[in-house]
Amino acid sequence: MIFKFTKNFAITLTILSILSIFYSFYQKLPIILIISIIMFVVSVISMLFTLSIEIFSKEKNLDLEELQRQGMTIVECYNCSKNNVLEDIYCIYCGEKLENSDEKL
Repeated sequence: MIFKFTKNFAITLTILSILSIFYSFYQKLPIILIISIIMFVVSVISMLFTLSIEIFSKEKNLDLEELQRQGMTIVECYNCSKNNVLEDIYCIYCGEKLENSDEKL
């Protein structure tokens, strides 16, 4: 929810800064042009930052049936108890090294 608000705010700020740039050219006001350019740069950086954080924070979902169909070994991480693919070597959630339950015996 916070990403949606931040993204919409950044888009609105970008549009306003572009309109302000055009207005400053029309009125020949260099101070508004400078402020508008700064506002535009800040809004684009905030939008890129928000989108990249949103991508990295999404929950990782594994299609277990498809992975098993492809011959992958599904194991449960001993540290965080989430399903992983043994061939990945490390847990995609917590980074702990994965071990097959057969190897422990």
